Amino acid sequence: MYIYTFGAYINELTTIMIKARQILIIFLIIGSLNQLFAQDKEQKKLVKKINKANISNIHVVFPDSFRTNQAIDISIFAMQGKKTIISEGIVNNLCFDLESMDASFNNKGQLVVHQNSKYPNTDEIPFSIVYKKDRKIKCDTNIRLNYQGLLIVDYSQRNGKKGLNGEDGLSGVDGLNGEDGLKGEDGRDIEVLVRIEERITSNKLLCLKVMDLKEKSIRYYLSDPLFSEIIIKANGGNGGNGGNGGNGGKGELSIGYYTAVTLNKTVQPLVPGLPGGRGGRGGNGGSGGNCGNIKIVFSPEAEKYKSIFRFEISEGEGGKGGTRGECGQIGDVLINKVRYRDVSAPTKEYINGENNGTNGLNGRCNNFPLIKVEDVNFSILGIISIVNRIDGSASKF
Repeated sequence: MYIYTFGAYINELTTIMIKARQILIIFLIIGSLNQLFAQDKEQKKLVKKINKANISNIHVVFPDSFRTNQAIDISIFAMQGKKTIISEGIVNNLCFDLESMDASFNNKGQLVVHQNSKYPNTDEIPFSIVYKKDRKIKCDTNIRLNYQGLLIVDYSQRNGKKGLNGEDGLSGVDGLNGEDGLKGEDGRDIEVLVRIEERITSNKLLCLKVMDLKEKSIRYYLSDPLFSEIIIKANGGNGGNGGNGGNGGKGELSIGYYTAVTLNKTVQPLVPGLPGGRGGRGGNGGSGGNCGNIKIVFSPEAEKYKSIFRFEISEGEGGKGGTRGECGQIGDVLINKVRYRDVSAPTKEYINGENNGTNGLNGRCNNFPLIKVEDVNFSILGIISIVNRIDGSASKF
């Protein structure tokens, strides 16, 4: 018979609930993996079906609503006689090409518009979808820009490269040290001018002129302030991780003459084998890059839209130090043409011969966005320069 106090009952009930939750999480993970594998299998079947089909023509179908400052999920209808095969997502990338100076597919098969100022009056971007198997089959169409959605203007810089791992040592040779990770790049210093742009075919738009003070380059962006959010970034890149040290090689074969029987009744050579090589040192992590600076100037008319702007200015994190390599095993001993393995533990000198790499330092950042309101005068009409792609994720300059 078991006697439970109320507290013991609650504790056991809590334990059961925790275990049930853990089991549920495991099932959810397994279910997600199965779904991914099933999805990948279905995509391969669809690609094979499209490539085997006798496609006569194709056309593009847009969703009922979309925002052109973000990636757009489009469907491609491939016609085979009276039958229609619908391509979506990554299958678009695998079976079709998108030809345009002003749009492209991203790695998920979504349509991505490259903002530019070539179309100041029509706000329309022409593009073509081409069937890869037979490039004579294509669809010429266009998309009307609404400049809505999440606009990310990212002047953060690249992360430092990871150091290479050290090579393992040969017989009795020390492993090589891992390479140090490289420093992350510093974020850019930028100045942003914001004004209201009057368009013939659109609502009043915010026009951003972004000047990279280091590269002396200029980019222009347009955004509908009633249906958008704008994020401007100037983060430092993270430092690269240090490479791992190489493992030491196993000790070389040596010659012995006598063996002994241990308490465990195993036969061991009386003369110890030659030591293995020491593991290489782990590479140091690279330092993080310093953050950049953001100065933004709103015209008096554009000031009321300041609330849709967000800023990210942070230092890069230091890279992680690489782990030291393992020391090599003690070498075998050859006695009367019989090879014996010396199972002695390596000495501390060899185990601790080299160290893990040290973590890199974080970059520095004490900067805050400088926000001003004053008269702003510039126009993008007639400018042909390309603006970097906007796809709902960070685009690097």
